[in-house]
Amino acid sequence: MRRLSWHNASQSDEQLREYLILALLRSRACITLQSEELQYLYIANLPAVWPVPTEGDPNDENIFGHELGEELHRRKQAVVQSGQGERIEINAAGDRVFEFNMEVTTSRARERQVLTTIVDLTETRRREKLLRDLLMEVSHRSKNLLAVVLSLATQSARDVSSLDEFQTDFRGRLYSLSKSQDLVTDADWYGAGLLDLIKGQISVEALRVRPELQFFGDDVVLTPNAALHLGLGFHELLAGASGGGEEDHHRRLRVSCRLPQAGSAGMAELEWSEALSDGLQAGAGGQASGADQRFSSVLLRKVIPAALSGRSEYRKDEGGVFYRIVFPVSEQNVRKN
Repeated sequence: MRRLSWHNASQSDEQLREYLILALLRSRACITLQSEELQYLYIANLPAVWPVPTEGDPNDENIFGHELGEELHRRKQAVVQSGQGERIEINAAGDRVFEFNMEVTTSRARERQVLTTIVDLTETRRREKLLRDLLMEVSHRSKNLLAVVLSLATQSARDVSSLDEFQTDFRGRLYSLSKSQDLVTDADWYGAGLLDLIKGQISVEALRVRPELQFFGDDVVLTPNAALHLGLGFHELLAGASGGGEEDHHRRLRVSCRLPQAGSAGMAELEWSEALSDGLQAGAGGQASGADQRFSSVLLRKVIPAALSGRSEYRKDEGGVFYRIVFPVSEQNVRKN
């Protein structure tokens, strides 16, 4: 009783023991006490995977089974002989993990006893494994992101004739990537909604005139990989349709997304069309210009369809741009809900 932080002097030892036993039972902490000869004196809160035998006195073997019982008995004998405590972890019932702490204590009658505490570490180990998996995932995604940034820098440098032009293009693509990354991170890496992705790309673009957006169809939730690739594509489409003159244009952006019927596997169809004048209608367009051989065209025609295992169509003329991509509704691209 001297180990208590404080107790009222009017409380007898018997009353204090009752309180401590009640607290022990409600704490779910498993404690066993054995004599120096390893005869059990009491057992409290033994995990259900090891039931106390209903007949005869309990011992390590008839509680924990032959193999584990022998191991525990041997270790407790070593604890008694050396006076040094031991700790081991035991796997039980498939996926349960328990820690056994064994030590020698002395009773008020100066008798040596073996005190064993059993702690359920199952949830702790599961959390540790989850943390390790998350760290590995972060490392993997970080490496992928660095590879994307390196590719953006390399491809941006190939398309320009001056350092200023490179800085402008590369900075815009980095802003685009970071905006998509923010959406994915805010959702705990679950993904990003298509409409949020489009609005995010519009917000980071340094445009003289922001397009009037019309969205139709399904606001699908994209996986992180699909969101990052499509976000870059949307950036290129917006920048490519911005025009190079000083005159402001009325920009009309129309985006639609159609998913297959619920419960059926199939392809999602995403269409993007932006008209800068009345000369371009949704789905129409001229022939590909020489500029289409630049990074934008490679990204829209090859990189994004390959990343989403789909196919695409890209057209651009002086009136505006049209882009259509069809990709499978799979766990690599789309969240089910």
